[in-house]
Amino acid sequence: MASIEKRQGLNGKPQYRVKIRLKGVATESATFTRKTDATKWAQSTEAAIREGRYFNTSEARRGTTRSPATVSKYLRLLSHVFNVAIKDWEWTNTNPVKNVTKPPIAVVGKPDFGWLLKSLII
Repeated sequence: MASIEKRQGLNGKPQYRVKIRLKGVATESATFTRKTDATKWAQSTEAAIREGRYFNTSEARRGTTRSPATVSKYLRLLSHVFNVAIKDWEWTNTNPVKNVTKPPIAVVGKPDFGWLLKSLII
């Protein structure tokens, strides 16, 4: 259910804060300078949430970055899911993850045994 609250902004002009609270879904809110914009957003967002096609854009804009190792791990997992879908379930014929370029992974902490080889040769 959406509720619209009229508030006074820092500049003295009215603002309208919309809160959408639905059971089982995190509360969504936004602030508008015009009540018509607030009403339109409330109606469209509430309908999208009920239909399961709403994604929080502020979380998407935040741009969560993943390390190359994590991306590679996700790609391996997704590739495995597609391989199971091909072999066991016969849902598809190709694995699209094979065409994805994997990010380069820097090898950190690789042991250096050069000193050992030099001591054995001398």
